[in-house]
Amino acid sequence: DKEKEDYCAFSVSEPMSLRKNVKNRFAIDQAGQYMDWNKEKREAYAKVLSMAGIDTVRERMSDYDDADYDANIEEQTEALFNHGIRVMQMLAKNQSIHYGENLFTTYNKAKKNAEYYGERVKIWESVNEADSDESVTPDEAASYYKARAIGIIDSGAETVKTFGGLCNWNTSFS
Repeated sequence: DKEKEDYCAFSVSEPMSLRKNVKNRFAIDQAGQYMDWNKEKREAYAKVLSMAGIDTVRERMSDYDDADYDANIEEQTEALFNHGIRVMQMLAKNQSIHYGENLFTTYNKAKKNAEYYGERVKIWESVNEADSDESVTPDEAASYYKARAIGIIDSGAETVKTFGGLCNWNTSFS
């Protein structure tokens, strides 16, 4: 039967409150803000992730200067947080990084985002695959990351700060 072939099964684990080791090795890279879901679907999906034992989800967002926060990112972050899932937000995508911008601007954007999301975001990934832009030197990427990390620290948010992965095809970073 064709319908039965299209289903995917999940393993349901004990509720978080009954687990001996709350932190586990299950995490996913979701990018859920790109999904055309309403708030109820986001909550339902977050519940499924929690039931499957996922406790950390990597999401994506871009920089926002003012009160211009994306409603999908807001709903996605809130749904995951409501189900006890730690959210790791990628603060900038490669194409939205402006390594030449004033580092105080970079600092202020990171600080503002960390203040806005507060405890709902537990991990901030400042840059993803910085080495994918061949025009950027390792020193520029490091300066950009440092400005973001200091902004996040100065926000008072108790979060982990991470640089993000490297794509390893840009040999100028090696």
